[in-house]
Amino acid sequence: MDKNEHLNCLMAEIGPIVDAESVISFGNDRWAVHMETGRVDVRHLDSQSKFVLESSLGKPWLDNTAFLSELVLTYNYLYEEHGGARIAQISPEIGWVLLFDVFTRGITSNELGEAIMRFYLVSLQWSALIQVEPMDDKACLEAKKAIDFGMSAIRP
Repeated sequence: MDKNEHLNCLMAEIGPIVDAESVISFGNDRWAVHMETGRVDVRHLDSQSKFVLESSLGKPWLDNTAFLSELVLTYNYLYEEHGGARIAQISPEIGWVLLFDVFTRGITSNELGEAIMRFYLVSLQWSALIQVEPMDDKACLEAKKAIDFGMSAIRP
């Protein structure tokens, strides 16, 4: 079995592991894992021997942008403490995405499925936080506490 066949077999096994509604392949290096309330895009970077998981988080309310930008900068700085996930803004019109690398060497479908599931749950938390209506000071403090207590740990 060549590498592309192996990756496609690995991804074919993901659906039942994460209880996905569907797993759609886009060639030999891209997949979309459709979950009940969202989607995780999976890209394989052969040159780096890794999958990159990506999930759209939406666009923040204009009133929340400064606070959320500060929160995301802190989150990205502390990437080692929460498993290596990072958040990026694609553009003001498109919004923000959550990204996470999963290295492929020796990975099993169960391990990849667990990483995808944890990533998906974290993306739901961030999406809810980013898309919330304008926050007052109390809501901002609660959001910071959620991040501080490790709401977003992806790696076990």
